[in-house]
Amino acid sequence: MKDYIIKGTWIKQEVYILMGCVIFASLVNAYAILKFGTSWVEIITSLHYVAAMAGAVYLLIWVPRLLIKLLVILVNRLKSGTSS
Repeated sequence: MKDYIIKGTWIKQEVYILMGCVIFASLVNAYAILKFGTSWVEIITSLHYVAAMAGAVYLLIWVPRLLIKLLVILVNRLKSGTSS
């Protein structure tokens, strides 16, 4: 069985992307509070919505990243196959 090693740089990259998603979701929440004129307590009481939205944004970002990664792998394999 092959061991997989997850590099620290990859973990940092994913954490930064997830933090960006949380910040984006928080900004959307703050915009909604301003637009609808509700209480700023909503920042705290709607954290579960922020977490759900951050997860959804992360998944939406993850799909194109996966497709690009697979495309790069495919192109690299085609290049290595034609050069030999």
